[in-house]
Amino acid sequence: MVLLYVDDMIIIGNNEVEISMLKNDLSVRLEMKNLGEVSCFLGLEIEKTDQGYFVSQKTYERKLLQCFGMGESKEKPTPMEPHLKMMKAEGNPLKYAKEFQQLVGNLIYLTITRPEISYSVGIVSQFIQCPRSSHLDAARRILPYVKGSLDYGLMYKRHEKFMLNGFTDADWARYTNDRHST
Repeated sequence: MVLLYVDDMIIIGNNEVEISMLKNDLSVRLEMKNLGEVSCFLGLEIEKTDQGYFVSQKTYERKLLQCFGMGESKEKPTPMEPHLKMMKAEGNPLKYAKEFQQLVGNLIYLTITRPEISYSVGIVSQFIQCPRSSHLDAARRILPYVKGSLDYGLMYKRHEKFMLNGFTDADWARYTNDRHST
């Protein structure tokens, strides 16, 4: 598999002849520069290994921890407390919702390479409009988990058939704020 960075585009494929034809076709229509194999793109760090490509956001994660004052925090084994149920009116209203909104936005971007935090980020993002102190606490709790798992990312293995598995669960009327299903 070849992963090339051309201006603001990544071309991925396992057929170098096809990639070359695509680049030639695009260069007729666009001004292009081949920047070689990609190693960093929009904060995504891409490492080529013998097994394939490993994509992570280690630098982004470290900056995120420092930005929100969690660089020295104790690591947590899970991103959210088990069985946590958050309410709309729980806790004190935040004077400055911007910190919460920035944190949630940064965590959403982090889910690109960290799908295991998606559920927790999805829960706290439900309170983006009117966050309260308990919501900020729950969002900040995700960061010590991230600190303890900085080596996590996505591994795209060479010569292996790709199979995407998804799991879902329905909880009828669990969302206590309006009794909708989740």
